[in-house]
Amino acid sequence: MATNVTVSLDQAPVMASAVAPTIVPRPVIAPVPVGDGGVPDSAPVSQPVVAVPSAPFDARLIPEFDGTEDVVSWLARAEMLCQLRGVAAETVIPLRLAGGAFHVWSQLPAASRCSLTAVRDALQAAFALDEYAAYEAFAARRLMPGESADVFLADLRRLAALFGGVPERALACAFVAGLPDSVRQMIRAGCRADGLDLSSVLARARAVLTDERLSAAAAAARRTVPPPASHPSVAPGPGQPPGPTLSGALPITRLHVDGRECTVLIDTGSTDTIIYAPFCAQWRRRVVRVTTISGDDLKCSGIGSVTVEAPTGHRAALETLVVEERPLGVDMVLGVSGISALGGVTVLSPSVVRFCGAVCRAPPDIETPDFRVQFNAADRKCPPAGSS
Repeated sequence: MATNVTVSLDQAPVMASAVAPTIVPRPVIAPVPVGDGGVPDSAPVSQPVVAVPSAPFDARLIPEFDGTEDVVSWLARAEMLCQLRGVAAETVIPLRLAGGAFHVWSQLPAASRCSLTAVRDALQAAFALDEYAAYEAFAARRLMPGESADVFLADLRRLAALFGGVPERALACAFVAGLPDSVRQMIRAGCRADGLDLSSVLARARAVLTDERLSAAAAAARRTVPPPASHPSVAPGPGQPPGPTLSGALPITRLHVDGRECTVLIDTGSTDTIIYAPFCAQWRRRVVRVTTISGDDLKCSGIGSVTVEAPTGHRAALETLVVEERPLGVDMVLGVSGISALGGVTVLSPSVVRFCGAVCRAPPDIETPDFRVQFNAADRKCPPAGSS
């Protein structure tokens, strides 16, 4: 007499007989196991596994579209994300429309609002380039500075698709025509010699562009930029602390500015006079843009006026640009306008500067039997003539 035995296999009831045991397996939803030899083991095949997202879909992953960006690229990204997350694109895309794009969708018939094809066609008709504008953009498209060859080709494909597309050979010609001159000549020579297809043209353009950019970067790194000019040392005046020790071509002297002695750099390469803010009592804030000889922008806080007195006693009122950091490490940079107001300058050495007719060893003196005239360098005028 046969006896029935109940065997537990993976918590599934299996009826086995002492004569001929019969295994009734439970459907298993899992990958097919592979044996040691790499051959799949024989096992019951269940229904396909359906992947369910572990987290709910967040529609904010798709950026809002208001019609200002490329509608074709936006739709492609939105549809791809919905497909990857297993949600219907027609239920998500309307939620991410804003501005004019939302108004276009809202004007569709109620039945068309739930159709992905109808929504896509309406948005492309409203915001995509028409075939004529797309062709003009395609013909005028050139590789932009810093743009990769792959991005350039992808944009050509996008524009071509808007007016019906072009053959691959025509796309390759447009791609080569949009490259820089030096790269275009090399690619053309290779195409004539080797008969390259589009993928080979892209690979060669990618390599040539990379080499050119590396060469340009290396040349820029080798280019030496001259350091800013340093300045000569100036002996401090009586009771003054030692000034900075400078050496170089531009002369430095000490002048009285509004009654205070300060260090002044004589710079004939500057059209304006620039002063450190604490040495200018009267100035007002104003946005002033100054470009240095190196092409950099100098940050000026405003404009003001000071009275400068030369060692000869000559005084001049100067309009100045005011900065809140010491210009070139000094208190004031005396430009051409200030030099002219002080009557000119003679540089005898980097540390010896003379103003107001210093080219003359003595003031001009004209004497006749009837009168005598002597030039006053401080007042820059001749006194009234007097009889001798």
